[in-house]
Amino acid sequence: MTTRENEFDDHERELWEAYDRYLADLGPHGQLLSEALDPGANPNDYNTKFGFKATPPRIDWALKAQQDALDNLRKSSGPDANLNGVVIGVEKYQW
Repeated sequence: MTTRENEFDDHERELWEAYDRYLADLGPHGQLLSEALDPGANPNDYNTKFGFKATPPRIDWALKAQQDALDNLRKSSGPDANLNGVVIGVEKYQW
């Protein structure tokens, strides 16, 4: 009979669970939803303890390369092409 050892101990499992909870609370803007949705963050209420402001726009060059490649593929494939499931990778290169 074979007995398997646990892959993670209790402490490691607790860390993974905490990380999962953190990720589940993370909004698309990188802020915790529990804070972003808190009425105490209302910028129109001057009695609040905290708020949020947008950062200046930046360009994600890897994402731009990926989106440009998908745009080019759409143009070259025609308007009726089914591109569902198409994944375009991005590779970093040196000059």
